[in-house]
Amino acid sequence: MKYTQRKKRVARSAAQALCEALAAREGVDVAVHSMECWLRHSADRSRGRPDAVVAALMQDGNTYTISIEAKSIRTLRALETAGGCVADFALAFALGTVLAATTWWVLGGFWGVAAAVVAFLGTAVLVVRVLDRFRLFVTRAPVIDQVARYPGNERWVAVPQDAVRRTLTFDELREDCRRAGVGIIGIPHRGAPVWHLDAARNKDAGNKLMEYMRGDKLLKDLTDLAERKRTKPILPHERCIS
Repeated sequence: MKYTQRKKRVARSAAQALCEALAAREGVDVAVHSMECWLRHSADRSRGRPDAVVAALMQDGNTYTISIEAKSIRTLRALETAGGCVADFALAFALGTVLAATTWWVLGGFWGVAAAVVAFLGTAVLVVRVLDRFRLFVTRAPVIDQVARYPGNERWVAVPQDAVRRTLTFDELREDCRRAGVGIIGIPHRGAPVWHLDAARNKDAGNKLMEYMRGDKLLKDLTDLAERKRTKPILPHERCIS
């Protein structure tokens, strides 16, 4: 139960932070957020369910949607990449051995052995560095692919800030999310959230809000809040409600 509560806290804090940030953007009228938004039956249910959704009403009348996947310390490992290390070293060893054997066969003698050792070590280091740079044998975590399929103009992963570097190889997570266009926000126990990576913004994605079962309610909340704003001035922090 406590892990579920921690995950909900991370999701709620991330939704509030993203809602406030979205409401402050140029061209945004008002914004709201909601927890645990299921997809409509007409949508592809295999894409899963985000832990929170932030919706905004733009000044041009369109809607803008942000989907959020939250993780607790217990479920954080689902974001880790798979494979890579064993395959990298196996290929490096094989290529290094082939080049070393070829060098020894060509030169022979003492210098042939010395050159073979140097060729083996140099080839192995070079191959490992190249494979690590281009991540050829690394499999991205399925959770990140799932987040990238959520309906929305932006997708974010919210993680506990105090467990980011302790539990994950953060550089790998950051690179995987960058390639998928997913943003990362760290939620501490106290203090302001940490923006690790901005999400890719797809303003031409269309009205993704209606793909959620609460889309109609969120749109009504947005319309009511915008009407209230036009009839009576509201404070900046009142532009975002839950």
